[in-house]
Amino acid sequence: MTGLLVFLGALFSILPALDATLPVRLENELVASARRLGATGIVFDERLTRATKTVLASLPPSGRPASAMVQAALWREGIVEPTPHMIVATADIGDDVSLVKELEGRLGQLIPGAHYSRMAVAVRQRGLQNEVLVALEESFIVLPSAPALMASTQPLGRTAAIAGQLRAPYGRPEVFVTSPRGQVVRLAVQVDKDHFLSRFVCDLRGRFQIEVVGEDRFGTAVLANFPLYCGVAPFDEVAVAARSGPDFADAPRSIADAEAEIARLINRDRAQFGVAPLALDANLSAVARAHSSDMREHHYIGHISPTSGNAGERLRRAHIEAAVVLENIAREHTPAEVERGLMDSPGHRKNLLDPNATRLGVGAVLDDESELIVTQLMVRPPDRLTGDSSKQLIDRILVLRKARGLPPVAVDSDLSAIAKRTVDAWVARSLSAAEAGALCNQEVAHLGRRFASARSVVENAGLLAELADDRSTALYENNWDTFGLGIAQGARNGVPMLFAVLVLAKRR
Repeated sequence: MTGLLVFLGALFSILPALDATLPVRLENELVASARRLGATGIVFDERLTRATKTVLASLPPSGRPASAMVQAALWREGIVEPTPHMIVATADIGDDVSLVKELEGRLGQLIPGAHYSRMAVAVRQRGLQNEVLVALEESFIVLPSAPALMASTQPLGRTAAIAGQLRAPYGRPEVFVTSPRGQVVRLAVQVDKDHFLSRFVCDLRGRFQIEVVGEDRFGTAVLANFPLYCGVAPFDEVAVAARSGPDFADAPRSIADAEAEIARLINRDRAQFGVAPLALDANLSAVARAHSSDMREHHYIGHISPTSGNAGERLRRAHIEAAVVLENIAREHTPAEVERGLMDSPGHRKNLLDPNATRLGVGAVLDDESELIVTQLMVRPPDRLTGDSSKQLIDRILVLRKARGLPPVAVDSDLSAIAKRTVDAWVARSLSAAEAGALCNQEVAHLGRRFASARSVVENAGLLAELADDRSTALYENNWDTFGLGIAQGARNGVPMLFAVLVLAKRR
């Protein structure tokens, strides 16, 4: 044993020492190179460097950072933006020329078309080689309160302000929250030009997930995502990520395997939260796969394509009818990372667990960095008019009124006849909603002797339940006691829809 220790001591004594100046030299050379390639505003970032060092320290033999560890390392440093693009490179110790050349080549592939503003470099010695991790991060949001919110315990009942500013080209901020119970809600947002303010109440004990979304010409995108702790001490997210094990253990053997596994994981998570499974649809998957290919070929990640438009337009061109259209986009190495990342994003999680969706399409392609570019489509075909559709709609209105503590109301045959004639004319003559309402009101005026007041409500939707939802606030007021209903099947922009006219009246 003593001989072995002496041998190992001698071996390590002849290994070259880590060049302490290498990280600084790489930072300077790579920042200069990035600026020459067009990232003129890119800067070396201290917080990102600390996070990158944390990730490098846990880098597995595969040489690919686990996404959970990357996210946790960012949160430890108070960074709320989406995970940066990371480059791993190795070279023999002392061969700095080859190392810089490889990294500059990788930058040349990544920077065109991107908007990186921060860079970080971390270096460690592994045997006779230097291992380098470079992080490139985009940032389109200023959220000054986030680091303090992440690092402290918010008392139960306290209201926290989530205030910030979106940077061009993003606008129309939205804020979503996932509660410790897994439910997702959208917070109200006050907007003043590019500044926004949202207020969050700590109403449960545990870890919440906050997300800020913005919109540009490619559609909506996550600009910030971070944990907030109510009534409990902040978790050590890095330690949690280390204990959870690597996300890359299930690297798929083929694209088809990856798509099948993504679909399986979606239905696994829906089952966990009591939501019915989605049926995998080959036609939907073909549309999703085409969009993933389009993003790869045109070097963007977004819901709105310069060539194919939005998800609804892509479905219409494929002759797929849908009343509910939800789309998620992800870019990760494995199906497990795709699902974890989307479930950790409140907005994407809301889509994955939406009970209104019934069918699923999953399309994936590999990019130049061997990452999966994934599009998920969760849809529901439009409802069709059946013999009991009117009864179902009436029953739903009555149930929702009762739930609001409103008195019962009665169905009137004369009002229903007027509503039916109106909805048939609306569909047959392609009237606007305003024209249908005016036509209905003309007929209702002749019933003035029976009713003290009357008015019409016109609705069209792909789903029967939507005709009775809270968009029609008049349905849930207490100033009428009698109503009539007419319903018909029609279409808008080639998509089948249900049309309804309701006459709400107050008896004398």
